[in-house]
Amino acid sequence: MKNLILISARKNLRNDDEVAGKVKYRNIKLDQNGMPKGGPSRIMPIDLHAQTQGKNILLLVHGYNNRLQKLCNSYSLIRKEIASKTSEYDMVIGFAWPGGGHKVDYMEAKERADESGNLLSHALRHLQPGKLDLMTHSLGARVGLIALDRLHRPNSSPIVRNHFCTAAAVDDDNIQKGEKFYKATKMAEKMYLFHSKFDPVLEKAYPAGERASKGANIFKKDTALGLTGPDPLLPIIKHSPHVKIVNCNSLISSHGGYKRAPKFYSFLANVLNGNHSPMDQFFQL
Repeated sequence: MKNLILISARKNLRNDDEVAGKVKYRNIKLDQNGMPKGGPSRIMPIDLHAQTQGKNILLLVHGYNNRLQKLCNSYSLIRKEIASKTSEYDMVIGFAWPGGGHKVDYMEAKERADESGNLLSHALRHLQPGKLDLMTHSLGARVGLIALDRLHRPNSSPIVRNHFCTAAAVDDDNIQKGEKFYKATKMAEKMYLFHSKFDPVLEKAYPAGERASKGANIFKKDTALGLTGPDPLLPIIKHSPHVKIVNCNSLISSHGGYKRAPKFYSFLANVLNGNHSPMDQFFQL
């Protein structure tokens, strides 16, 4: 049995639909299957500060529609798989946000992602890592990018070493210069965008959800960044060479497939071990 530290933006850890007024820090006991066992214990910010000081940390941010049991199981699996490939991380910490417990409340979940991103930006100030990597999935990309955007200042240095962004449920033009999340990308030394055109959720559900969102332009084609990568591509090459594009068409055919793909973890290990040229911007798994 192992423990998992969670930074929570949920009003209650088991509440999938309400954002807390401030972040909470919890220690979760897990059984051998990576499921929560017993009640969580509280961690004080000052204690988390001390625990993370000088450590190499991976922070995980889940996507839409994740109950506590599911996210704990996913985080436990990711932690186990990464540890089997590399000893780079001293700690793996999870972020829990109210992504909704129902498949039909996307609009509300998107709004909560924005609020949760604000809270995550505050939480990051309590971490004192030696190196911090961020892994986001699906609508969790929006949470992570909102947090990084809030922390951006003119001439500010990156606070994240690597942002591993899988199946990003944000628009494919959002990281272009002058667009919503351009500044957020500058808060990571390197950003790896994993995409697959065979992701059925991003192919069908994402455009439908965006069209139904409040204020959405029905004449605008909404394509997810995690489906085909950034569009247009040429400006990314020119203004954001630190953004790496990872084509996973041959690897991923389900929205949650990354966490169970050995080649994905091997790629991460190669990144962490410095096995890629800094000049490489395009990869295929």
